[in-house]
Formats: sequence, C-alpha cells, structure tokens
Amino acid sequence: MPVENDWQGILYGLGNAFCLALTGFLAKATSGYNPFTLMMCSGVLFLFLLSPLNERRSCVDQIRMIKRAQVMSFVASISCMPCAAFFIFIALNFIEYADAITIMQSSIVFSSLLAFLVLKEPLKPVDILCITLSFSGVFLISRPLFIFQHLGVSKSSLYPQRHLGVILSALAATCIAGFAIGRRNILHVDSLLLSTLQGGVTFLMGLLSAAIGWYLLDNPILPDCTIEDRVLMSLAGFSHALCFLFNIQVFKHLSVVHSSTLKTSVSVFSYALQCILVRDSPSYLSVVGCCFIIGSVLCKSYLATHFNKLNGLLCFPS
Repeated sequence: MPVENDWQGILYGLGNAFCLALTGFLAKATSGYNPFTLMMCSGVLFLFLLSPLNERRSCVDQIRMIKRAQVMSFVASISCMPCAAFFIFIALNFIEYADAITIMQSSIVFSSLLAFLVLKEPLKPVDILCITLSFSGVFLISRPLFIFQHLGVSKSSLYPQRHLGVILSALAATCIAGFAIGRRNILHVDSLLLSTLQGGVTFLMGLLSAAIGWYLLDNPILPDCTIEDRVLMSLAGFSHALCFLFNIQVFKHLSVVHSSTLKTSVSVFSYALQCILVRDSPSYLSVVGCCFIIGSVLCKSYLATHFNKLNGLLCFPS
C-alpha cells in the first residue's frame, strides 16, 4: 500500500499527540465535570463546523464507491475512536491512570500486527525497533503499578475491581487498532467526510453517556461551576476535536507502524506539560522513557524516509 506525503503525515501525527496531551491536561485542570461532556463538546464542534464544508454530491459519491468488502472498514473509521474514548473514560474509574494509558498504548503492537496480516504492509527491522522503543518509553513514563508496585500504595485497596479497568483499557487499545486498519483500507474516502461522521458518533455517544451518568451517578452534564472551568472545558473540547481530525489524516498519509509510533509521543508531550506547567520534578525513568520515544520517532521518520531502499532489503515477507 503506497505511502505519500511523509512529512505532512509526520506533522499530523505530532499534532495529534500534542492535542491529545493538551486535552488531558485541560480536562484535569477543571473540576466537577462529567468526563463525557468532553466527548459532547468535541463531537458537536466536528458535526456543526465541518458539515457545511462537505459537498453533498461528493459525499454520496464517495460512499457509493465503498466496496462491500470495505463496509466494515468504513464503520470502523467513524466509530472506533469514539468507542476507544468511551472505554478509557470508564476504565479510569477502575484502574490507575498510568496502567490505563500503558495498556491503551499497547495498540501500537496490535495495529502493527494487524497491518502486517490484513493489509500486507511490510514489517521491517526498523519497525520492530521503533515499536519496542516506543512501548518501552510509554512503560517507563507511565510506570504502571502492576510492575512498579513499590512506588505506590496497595492496588487492591484503591481499585478492588481493577480487572474491569484492564479489560476496558484493552478494549480501547483494540478499538484504536481497528480504526487504524479501517482507515488504511479506505484511503479514497475524504478525511473531512470521515471527521464529520465521526463527530456525529462522538456527540451521540457523549450525550448518551453523560445523560446516563447524570441519572445514575448524579453527575450533571453541565454543573454549576466557574467561568474558568467552562472555558477550560471548551478549549479541551476544541483540542479533542483537532486530535480526531489529525488522527484521521495521519493514517491516510503514513503506514500503520509509522502513524502508531508518532502517536506514542503523546506521553512525551503530557510529561513535558506536567513538568513545565505544574512544575513537577523530572524523574530519571520518565526522562529515559521520553528519550526512547523521541528516538523511535526520529528513527522511523528519518531512516524510513531517507533509507527506504536499505530497509527494503531487510524487509520481512508479508
């Protein structure tokens, strides 16, 4: 499957990672919000801001061009990322944040294997190196308690149902991998159309989930809070919308392995924001993890771009 516009795709991938990190930081800076309000904000931005930009005839023609074998890919492209957000938001009630992020970022492994098996994308030694470096970097930055237990309190006392969090985080990783494969299988469909439809699905899922949370948990969709909180949540929704748009674009321009490697840089951006804005003291393990991820991004983005012939000689058969 051809890869085009390498540097444009790289910018989209880094933009996706930064926006996702900024979204999390802004959302955590607010208080008293139903987490699914964020999905509603980003979904409504996509749905109502992007809809006028789509030409009806062009959209219909693109949908008609989808072959029967590509229907599932089309459905995955517009629904998997909202489902991933849904699962990870719920998972955070049952599992530590670091554990959830580590499990979710394992999608780079699932995505790469599925791309190799389903899409017949080549799997090169440099790809395996980048996957290993990226996931190791996420692991060191997040430092999940199921490995680094001596750094935290007892898990069972805080999260007695943490197995549910593990399952939900794994489902989020699976959805992310499903989106990657689905998007790469329908490259002819315009990103603007997919973004608009994805926004509609995100808004509906966010609205339904927020309403259920309001009814069952007494957590209002729009609680009585300060103007600063509302501004922060609006900015978080806008950043989340940009994140989805960049995510659709990056998989259009780059291979699954390259795109997934770039997306792991969200851990670097999140850690940098935490250190700069919250003034947390840098951790040795986290700095090493950031170096691993940056190294994998540079390795894949530079070596794979400028030494394709050399990598091709060492390519594993698909």
